[in-house]
Amino acid sequence: MQEPAFCPQCGATLETHLESGRSRPTCPACGWVHYAQWKVATAAVVVRGGGVLLVQRTRPPYAGAWGLPAGFVESDEPPDVAAAREVAEETGLTVAVGPLLGVYPYTDDARGAGLLFTYLARPVRGALQASGEGEPRWWPLAGLPGDLVGAGQGDALLAWQRAAAARDAHARYCPRCGSPVEMRELFGRLRPGCPACGLVQFREPKTATGVLITEGERALLARRAHNPGRGLWYIPSGYADWDERVDEAAVREVREETGLDVVIDGLFGVFPFGDAETGCGTFVLYRGHAVGGALQPDAEILELSYFGLDELPPLAFETSRAALDQWRREIGD
Repeated sequence: MQEPAFCPQCGATLETHLESGRSRPTCPACGWVHYAQWKVATAAVVVRGGGVLLVQRTRPPYAGAWGLPAGFVESDEPPDVAAAREVAEETGLTVAVGPLLGVYPYTDDARGAGLLFTYLARPVRGALQASGEGEPRWWPLAGLPGDLVGAGQGDALLAWQRAAAARDAHARYCPRCGSPVEMRELFGRLRPGCPACGLVQFREPKTATGVLITEGERALLARRAHNPGRGLWYIPSGYADWDERVDEAAVREVREETGLDVVIDGLFGVFPFGDAETGCGTFVLYRGHAVGGALQPDAEILELSYFGLDELPPLAFETSRAALDQWRREIGD
């Protein structure tokens, strides 16, 4: 990166002075010293099914190469917020940003060395569309293109590819008797089976649950304080523990997140979610109404509010969207 020739504070011509063993551009008039800093960039690994979203760059320094939706972080935004912005600008998709996957240093960008903050994300709405940065496309994780962008993106992609393969790795020993298991065709697909005691290991889907609370034609939604989907809205809900009834878990989650005591009026619907990369499960949603408590968000929630179907905010999860679409159809009938 080219060093400045003039002082940004007073406009004087800079001189090179030795400070702390380094030569630094220094202003002889006002004393301002230039310290070269790492650039801060951000990227999103947007996953759908068995594929990851990449953009073929049209501009230097990586014209023609494939990379993650990525860019530099502005001084007034967190890296995860910048990652969601870059995805929207470069691909047309709105995403829910998940956990930080890693921070990757890079020195191969002509614009300067930096750190790349990489986040896991998943699409929540929108359609792919090209931008001035390039053409987006879904690529299978097992068949990434060979010409990957540098600037830490190649390292981030390969790390995610290895992590995805590790998640798919099956158990090697039987939890009942400790014998080595064998992968065999069992109940319609390859599963770990124990040749000694016969135990077959099944991967279990997750179970999430919540309550749709309405006032007239307005539904109670919560705005998330943490990833995935920080800053976006969803129907108050959470995961059921292994030792509790799903309906009791729904009441508990609503009480914890909203401060309301609710009574369940019946089952509203069952909605699948997730994929092979992020984990699959079922969202069991109940109808219910408040019988006590006071509307008060907990530490996981930024705010709570009722919304009409014609004024819905950006939603964090596809399950919330599917449920509200079903409610819309019921109201319209």
